Amino acid sequence: MFSSVDNFVIEKIYRKTFIAKTIVDHLKALEVQFQTYFILNIDLQKIVWIPKPFWIGLSEIDHLPLKAKEEFAELSCDSNLKLQYRKKPLTEFWIGIRTEFPTIADMALNVLLPFNTTYLCEVTFSALTHIKSQYRSAIKNVEEVLRPAVSNITPRFDFLCNKKQVHPTH
Repeated sequence: MFSSVDNFVIEKIYRKTFIAKTIVDHLKALEVQFQTYFILNIDLQKIVWIPKPFWIGLSEIDHLPLKAKEEFAELSCDSNLKLQYRKKPLTEFWIGIRTEFPTIADMALNVLLPFNTTYLCEVTFSALTHIKSQYRSAIKNVEEVLRPAVSNITPRFDFLCNKKQVHPTH
């Protein structure tokens, strides 16, 4: 009787160590994957101009390329942009000035939005695999199903229904 209890205890310990090893391996792989998304050892003094573009002097952005310095000098003197900066969230501000100041805005957005495109690709791929497994090969045009699956725009059903003609009964 005790031998079966002993086997049970040994098996439980083995399961616990196996599960613990699996969890640790998964967390290590997750850490490696996060390192591809995020900038390691980032020097905060070099990116202080991103959250405070109107309060930083040109001497504090010496590490930036010449084109970025020129755009930053022009940006920091614009009083209309300073008003926009106060009204908008930081990412929306940098996206909004991207056409006027492409170099500096792209540099800021690369720091502020480190993994947005990778995330969108992974979400789209997951949706595609779900659609393909659900409908298998019956679906001919995947784009028609995939676009609404990954869009964050809610459809206006009342508008869509009003555009359709009602079929009267005969």
